[in-house]
Amino acid sequence: MKPIQPYFVLATDQYLKRPTDDTLVSHFYRFTATKASEKHQLTVPDGATDIIFACDANDPGALVCGTVSHGTPSPFETGRTYFGVRFAPGVLEHFGNASAGELADHTYSLADLLGSAELPELIADESNFDRQIDLFRMHCSAHLACEKNDVVCELLALIEARNGNVRVEDLERELCYSRRHLSRVFRACTGIGLKSFCRYVRFQSALACIRDERPASMGNLAARCGYYDQSHFQREFNEFASLSPAAYVTTLQAGGYFDHLQVV
Repeated sequence: MKPIQPYFVLATDQYLKRPTDDTLVSHFYRFTATKASEKHQLTVPDGATDIIFACDANDPGALVCGTVSHGTPSPFETGRTYFGVRFAPGVLEHFGNASAGELADHTYSLADLLGSAELPELIADESNFDRQIDLFRMHCSAHLACEKNDVVCELLALIEARNGNVRVEDLERELCYSRRHLSRVFRACTGIGLKSFCRYVRFQSALACIRDERPASMGNLAARCGYYDQSHFQREFNEFASLSPAAYVTTLQAGGYFDHLQVV
């Protein structure tokens, strides 16, 4: 699953995205925040952690932002340029001094977690997107090396393969472990509860369908994504995106989402 943050794209006129084949990093991105409207300043649940660098040589900095559990205001300032790293959902067991549990629903200064402010300064001094990616890989690879629990890897693969539409009892039966054990190891390694992670993945699958297919019927989309009914889809979508599905589609179109997103 490639996690989507649609309001990041709506906050700018040009959003550069560089996907990777890395098992840890989903993609890199870069943009200048050009819109101050509150509806363009929201982070949605995706099960992933981001590192967001402020590219200002006079005021460099970087934030490590764990996944949110509901629609949450983003840290962007209009007129500032940002370089971001989005990790794959559920894979970051810790970063620097923070565990996965400490990252979820929290934001930290990168300098505090790594004990150094060198990387934000280097990123801020570099205007080339490719070079920023190289700098990140060079300075952070040692902080990303970790052995993921085999059971958690199986859980992540099953949940993502089914777009989040799987019950804990089904996972219990297929993996031959108790619900208690699965829940414990998953939360310990990801910082997220199993049920919550499944909800995030299902919601993200709906965002991907809207982005890629632009469906006309929200009822059909709700059924395809595994929601009980359209009312369930509406409630959960509004909790995570602060808009109804139909209003979200209208916002994407009006905000120029499909024109601003550039995969490079």
